Amino acid sequence: MPLSDENILVLKRAGLTNLQAKIYLSLLKNGMQTVKTIAEAADVDRSNAYREIQSLQRVALVKKIIGNPNFYEALPIQDAISTLISYKKQELEETTKQAEELIYRLNLKNEADCLDQGEKEFIFIPQKQAFLNSGVQLFSAVQKTHDGISSPKRFSQAMPHLFQFHKAALERGAKMRVIIERPQNKNVFTKPLLTLLAHPNFQMRYSLSPPEVLGGCFDNNSLVVLIDPEADVTDSPCLFTTHHSFVLLFQKYFEALWSSTRPLTASTVESLN
Repeated sequence: MPLSDENILVLKRAGLTNLQAKIYLSLLKNGMQTVKTIAEAADVDRSNAYREIQSLQRVALVKKIIGNPNFYEALPIQDAISTLISYKKQELEETTKQAEELIYRLNLKNEADCLDQGEKEFIFIPQKQAFLNSGVQLFSAVQKTHDGISSPKRFSQAMPHLFQFHKAALERGAKMRVIIERPQNKNVFTKPLLTLLAHPNFQMRYSLSPPEVLGGCFDNNSLVVLIDPEADVTDSPCLFTTHHSFVLLFQKYFEALWSSTRPLTASTVESLN
């Protein structure tokens, strides 16, 4: 029977309320009806029936035949189910997107809380999105200096995610120095990098051999070192520390490497290959 509890339950799972399901099934069973007959069949008052019919019209499950009085007709069941499932899919996609954004915000906040806890001198930051999330936090907080060592591939991968934070730090007056291995092609010279190279507070140099350590030092007091330098930017865990000795060791290594590298500017791009 169309108005059976089982049929109502299926439509409720597909997204209708109990009353909407009863009204739709009544129309499906009895054909075109007025609001009065719909209310009687669904055993509800007329105002509630009219409100729910309008809701069913908005999702295209019921159509109105204008007259005196107006009549209402149900969409065929196969079309109705297809429509409801389509709405469910859209709702699921939107919920999934919102859930992913929630995970990102909470993970970023948790990492920010960890990075702000001075008593924690060593923090292991896992792979995947965690590295980029930490980068956002660190570049958002940097005030004076950032010295980084990267590979061309990893720098290119990170740039779409971190460019705006690099740019904002430079506009705050922070000075940035980056060392990369000599690029093998010009793909690394994206528009964001060329924008950074044009800024007076941004310097980049290249070495002729791969650096032994990849990482970055922020304001001479926070250090991130990549554990797997060969992996893609989202596939390598890293170690964060505020331990003064490790920060000092990285800075000494950076300065020694910087002195042996060659300037990379927009004008030298064409001569690299």
